Amino acid sequence: MATFTQHILASADDGCWSVATPTPYFSNSASPLRVGDITSTDFDRSIYVRFTGVTIPGNATITAATLTFTSGGNTGSPPPMAIKVEAADNAAAITSRTDVLARTRAATTKAWTPATWVASGTAITTVDFAAVLQQVISRPGWVSGNAVQIFVEDTSAGFTVAQQVSILSWDGAAAGQDPTLNVTYTVPAGSVANAGPDQTGKGSLSTVQLDGTGSTGTFNTYLWRIVSGGGTLSSTSASKPTLKAPATTDGVSVIVGLKVGQGTADSTEDTVQIDVLPHTEWFRKSDGSFIPVYRYAVDPLLTVDTSA
Repeated sequence: MATFTQHILASADDGCWSVATPTPYFSNSASPLRVGDITSTDFDRSIYVRFTGVTIPGNATITAATLTFTSGGNTGSPPPMAIKVEAADNAAAITSRTDVLARTRAATTKAWTPATWVASGTAITTVDFAAVLQQVISRPGWVSGNAVQIFVEDTSAGFTVAQQVSILSWDGAAAGQDPTLNVTYTVPAGSVANAGPDQTGKGSLSTVQLDGTGSTGTFNTYLWRIVSGGGTLSSTSASKPTLKAPATTDGVSVIVGLKVGQGTADSTEDTVQIDVLPHTEWFRKSDGSFIPVYRYAVDPLLTVDTSA
């Protein structure tokens, strides 16, 4: 079981807005942040918090996720709220009310309505929203270290009665009092790359099939590379790419490496050796270089070396 905790790291990474059209509101520097109905023309205020440097691997299973806030006080009872997450691989900072309204929320949300609110300066922790956060971590494009944006939205849908809660933001909180993300997660056993069995007797300039599907563990990313010996890969990210073997006078052993992972190919590299036979027919071009005989018909610089 692993844990991750992160605070807000910049002023622009938390803020609040309202959906009310008579008095539209947005601020990414106010403190405290407010959720709820302020007045009949300034209602349904909601907040966002963005956490950068979230070093949770893409193959993690989120077992618990909460936010810890520091109260800035309240008016009336806490409003009904929903915790949502932006459906983005690496959420960008929000810059305006139009921007925050346009961000795509992931489908799964979590309702949160505390029975009471705590006194100003006191910490309060949200309901567990592990399933909400999992939607981002499980995205194919998620990479450990990316940013997550979370919304806590008033769901009362219009002005009812003055009821709001206040939360200290990065701009107004003392050290350690700003919004904090708390996550507990597990990861499966490490992925193991398998680049396939060694291959021998491959012809010069032949196409050699590679196969990484014997790799084990939980992964969705392949990363192939030519370690030594030359040649050309048809793809560096396919599960079964091909190698165009090089042409050499003496033959060569080509070493190809493979890593796998979830989002990032971070397993230990496995290698496969392909033994390539010598290319037996060569011509020397007029510029002194040698090329395989198969290119004779299409190379205007090619001449036969008769001096030997």
